[in-house]
Amino acid sequence: MYTDYRQLLASRAMKDYVDSGALGEIYYAEANAIRRRGVPTWGVFTDKAAQGGGPLIDIATHALDLTLWMMNNYEVASVTGVCFDKLGRHAAPGEMGNPFGPWDPAKYTVGDAAFGFVRMKNGALINIRSAWAINMVPPKSSVVLCGTRGGLDSENGVRANHVIANRQVLSTIETSPMNAPPLPHNPQPTAGEAEAQVWVNALLGRGELLVKPELAFVVSQILDAVYRSAQSGRTIYFD
Repeated sequence: MYTDYRQLLASRAMKDYVDSGALGEIYYAEANAIRRRGVPTWGVFTDKAAQGGGPLIDIATHALDLTLWMMNNYEVASVTGVCFDKLGRHAAPGEMGNPFGPWDPAKYTVGDAAFGFVRMKNGALINIRSAWAINMVPPKSSVVLCGTRGGLDSENGVRANHVIANRQVLSTIETSPMNAPPLPHNPQPTAGEAEAQVWVNALLGRGELLVKPELAFVVSQILDAVYRSAQSGRTIYFD
């Protein structure tokens, strides 16, 4: 899910760069969805009985989905996870600093942070990091990719890092659509409109969905395995 059309363009640019082979073999990735303080205080987000879980299934699902898609790797070998409830249930009102307003610790029954290590069958590792409340400056990039020929992130725009002529180089990847006329003649669609158009085009036979049901199922399997691993203290192995 994108909240900004520019995020959609950035993700598309990252995917195209990966598909060009510029990174080589991707062997390490990060799926980041971290808020220093960003607990949703509306609806049932903090009620485990109704919501099912905390930041892992709320915001990390999108970062993980993007990471798997960019890596084009859905072959999972094992998952190890840990979950914490250090702040949500125990923070005093003066320690919250939540932009969405204070929450009620007595009614906070989900975790406030969750982390997972996902080993892929080809040996690659994905590090999932998610939090609604944690004492960390959040990374700007939701996806970090490290390959044998270079790396890629969206920490400050879309950045490629590589070594050229024995020098460490950072390059900015263009994210604007090619040959697009300047605004206001070509107003940018909202993120929701852009995603809806992909769905409509698929229904009309004019294109394919970016995320297939079987791929979304792998995302759900990984998130479930993080929770099961955290609860049992054991690594969850896939067939």
